[in-house]
Amino acid sequence: MAQEAASLTIKLIGFEKHEADKFSAILDLAEFALQPAWTMVDADAADFYLLTEKPTSNNHQGLPLERCLFYTRGMPNIHTENGVQVDSDGTPSLQSLVKSLNRIAAQTSRLPPAFPASSLDEMVMSEKLGKPSELPIVAKASSE
Repeated sequence: MAQEAASLTIKLIGFEKHEADKFSAILDLAEFALQPAWTMVDADAADFYLLTEKPTSNNHQGLPLERCLFYTRGMPNIHTENGVQVDSDGTPSLQSLVKSLNRIAAQTSRLPPAFPASSLDEMVMSEKLGKPSELPIVAKASSE
């Protein structure tokens, strides 16, 4: 996905309108501390995806798991690799959001390219038709 170097995109998956509004408000507050800037998008293809719950093999909707973040509830002092802390009302922690998005932005150059819209559309259609989705195989670098 062609993207300006100064901005990353994030799409919300599984959010009710009031949850999306809360996230948008906290993202606006976090803007001063985010490097680079982040923009919410409605398009199918985005640099990253935020889900309301941790993705599993059954609910990741064919999304590339290395590009997914999820809400983490009830563990205020535990930082998870791809989690954003939220309180019992589903309001994201500003500190957690800034820490997670900045860490991910710093690691972005090491991730495979985001899916072009056509590839994501094909995977979503494949899911809807009941055929198994094919995710790209990502080789992990060996430390040896």
